[in-house]
Amino acid sequence: MQFSASCPTVARTSYSRAARKTDLQVAGTMSRYADFQLPPGRPHAGNVSFFHSLIAPRRYSVAMKITPLLYMDAIEPSLEFWAGKLGFEKTAEAPEGGFVILQKDGAELMLQTRESLAKDIPQMLDYARSSSGLLFIEVDDFNAMLKHVEGLKVVLPERTAVYGMREIIVLEPGGNPVCFATPVAK
Repeated sequence: MQFSASCPTVARTSYSRAARKTDLQVAGTMSRYADFQLPPGRPHAGNVSFFHSLIAPRRYSVAMKITPLLYMDAIEPSLEFWAGKLGFEKTAEAPEGGFVILQKDGAELMLQTRESLAKDIPQMLDYARSSSGLLFIEVDDFNAMLKHVEGLKVVLPERTAVYGMREIIVLEPGGNPVCFATPVAK
């Protein structure tokens, strides 16, 4: 799909100028990757406060799919972990390298190098250098997962959390913290 100012999603008249500019930038960036679509139109007019837009009743519901994107210096070590050890399949890759999409059993994960990000969306580079977050992944077989994470740096040794989950936090090869957890049997 080609993205342009004539795209109905981008050209909605209820957009503020800043929102339209942002979506045009996103559209230009995303046009490099085939089959991506912009999210539905914004739920508020440009002159409505951001806070009000969060609590105002919606005229429609928005289906969501949340896909984490991990930034790293090199994809190969992380690709070996996610695809090699955990069985994710590479479903898309940027032609110039530095970006992949992985999927397994309905779960999706994107990996991108900071170098690729600097070329693609340079204004995001500072965030990618200093971002802190954690992937929380619930698994069916915790003991099998422990075997898959052997050799990775353990940030938090195995424990039972107050919210009833048996969990361990490790650093995946790209340096991102990942918590693997399973509900504790009652």
